[in-house]
Amino acid sequence: MWCQEHSDQPPNFAVEANDVAVQMYTSGTTGRPKGVQLGHYSFFAIAKEFAQRGKKWIGWNETDKSLLTLSLFHIGSLWWAIRGLASGAENIILDNFIGVEVLEAIEKYRITKTFMVPAMIQILLNEPSCQKTDFSSLKYIIYGGSPIAEATLKKAIATFGCHFVQIYGLTETGNCAVSLPADEHTSTNKDRLKAAGKPFPGVSVAIINSEGKEVSCFQVGEVYIKSPANMIGYWKLPEATAKTLVDGWIHTGDAGYVDEEGYIYICDRFKDMIVYGGENVYPAEIENILYVSAQ
Repeated sequence: MWCQEHSDQPPNFAVEANDVAVQMYTSGTTGRPKGVQLGHYSFFAIAKEFAQRGKKWIGWNETDKSLLTLSLFHIGSLWWAIRGLASGAENIILDNFIGVEVLEAIEKYRITKTFMVPAMIQILLNEPSCQKTDFSSLKYIIYGGSPIAEATLKKAIATFGCHFVQIYGLTETGNCAVSLPADEHTSTNKDRLKAAGKPFPGVSVAIINSEGKEVSCFQVGEVYIKSPANMIGYWKLPEATAKTLVDGWIHTGDAGYVDEEGYIYICDRFKDMIVYGGENVYPAEIENILYVSAQ
């Protein structure tokens, strides 16, 4: 193996926390891709906030077997891989996401934690072998990246028999900034599974209207995020950077609201919003209704 040809000694490169570690490309839902520059701090800032408060998120440790199912050019997958490595976990990487092979890997390697987007979860549920797969080693499935139908989530919880945790964030926020923890997935609050969750330690979220003012509970506005993991800026796009990153706040372009308990709900991208009869209609809400009706 190539790693055996190199010294075990640290390379001793001079690296600062604020130096650019990666440049991830993203365009949201429209426009040309922009190079999001993330510093080394982006991959450790949230974990540091948890540690300073003596809190744990999903209890990463050196006994974990972590399954990577997404390409590493996605911030979610890269972040997941680095968090696994930093915790001393064993990362298992698949060449492609093929439902039956993912199920086989979970059973073969005794996977304890994995991250998927909702479409991947649905693919696994549709696999005939899913009902016969041994999921006893699986402790956590982290999901995010797009809305998930409530019926799909409930079926997944029943099928996989492990903890589910939702994350929400952007490439510009260094991946996740908001999370719905495992215990909230069994809440008696009928709306809780629709929530993205609450901000991570050290993260602030505000819902802002078109006039630049913070709105009240249940009023829809643009989601602003201030995180210690926020991007340095867009590569060679100072104007775009100044428009997105303002006074430490990332203007996400997502429409959302907060309830009286501080839980954040994401409606959709503002650019995807449809104005019909003077009312704002979000495609994600329509998709969820259609999915439930089709069951």
